[in-house]
Amino acid sequence: GPDAGAVRGAAGRTRAGARRRRAPGPRKREDRWRAARRERLSDLLDALRGSRSGPELAFSANAVLTATAEMALLSAGGWLGSGKWLSRELEQVDAGLLQQLVSAHAGAIAGDGGAMLVLAAQVLDGVGGPLSAGYYARGPLPVG
Repeated sequence: GPDAGAVRGAAGRTRAGARRRRAPGPRKREDRWRAARRERLSDLLDALRGSRSGPELAFSANAVLTATAEMALLSAGGWLGSGKWLSRELEQVDAGLLQQLVSAHAGAIAGDGGAMLVLAAQVLDGVGGPLSAGYYARGPLPVG
């Protein structure tokens, strides 16, 4: 079988290479991809503004929380994640924003989406502002 030292050496080189590739963050996304994300967050903010009931507000706030965190991470060159990993990645990039988002989300779940709207709009403004009127994407929208 293979020499144990050679296997450990190869595994170490693989881990080191992965760390080097991950360290600088993901490649910058193309304009079309960024525009699709801006349009999605803009649409979600409209949905949050129009939410009337507790359940509507809760689901809209969840979607805005995730989309806002992703937009902030991407604009800072950070990595995306899901669930707890999205929170952990945002904490590495902007712990203050993470705390503000969590607080705004709690307010929205309690019935007041105002802080969530303001915070998400600030993040959206940082990447060029809302995008909906007249936006048209040809072909399938980017998923990741």
